[in-house]
Amino acid sequence: MIQVVKIGSSCHFDEKGEFDRQLIKQRLDEIIAEEAKTVFWVSGAIALGKKSEGVTKNTGDLTPYERADYAAIGQHYLMKHYEEMLGPKVRQFLISPYDWEEGDNICEGMKYMLDKGRIIVCNTNDPNYYGEQTLDNDMPAVKCAIELEADIVYLLGRDSMKGFRGSDNSLYSVVHSITDQHYACCNNGSSNKGTGGMATKLNAASLAMRKGIDLIIGDIRDPFNDIKTGAVERTLFTPAKKKYDSH
Repeated sequence: MIQVVKIGSSCHFDEKGEFDRQLIKQRLDEIIAEEAKTVFWVSGAIALGKKSEGVTKNTGDLTPYERADYAAIGQHYLMKHYEEMLGPKVRQFLISPYDWEEGDNICEGMKYMLDKGRIIVCNTNDPNYYGEQTLDNDMPAVKCAIELEADIVYLLGRDSMKGFRGSDNSLYSVVHSITDQHYACCNNGSSNKGTGGMATKLNAASLAMRKGIDLIIGDIRDPFNDIKTGAVERTLFTPAKKKYDSH
């Protein structure tokens, strides 16, 4: 089994705005302990770069060149944290949207490393790509899952309410089809720490379901097994037809 776990930028920061190493390390250990082969898509380079420069401007308000500038320094800090938490088996992939034109080569390399027990940490290559697609990693995580023929994608956040909720704040525990009604419940997710809102997650979930892949939106503060099994509030987007169905 292959799973792709996207860790949102906001996941990395506690209420005081400091890197929450204890929480992230605990979740990483839980995920690595799973029998599944895991590819992490990790946001946070721009936020860490801004923090190092004392910048408080919302990421969504930055110019593409400002994002590239902060990502260029922040990615170093991000990987330093992950190397310290996960050890020498970490392998970094920085991927731009146009790199998926050679997706077979990328994923064969990932599969080779996964088979050797490596821990893959991916991020969008923001310093080398200035398009609007760099604003969020929800869709790149799903595209990676499609190329890898993964079984499930997890989108973990922190600042938003747990799972996907309606306009009356009621939780959608399971979603089989995304409609305009779901999008009407979304707000802009731009903040000082990141840009991913619920609309980007719905876009990603829609693509995943069209390809027969499950997707779960959960909160990084909850134990990973509880997110997986539904023991805590979260939302499972699951297609009627699985990718392995023959009909």
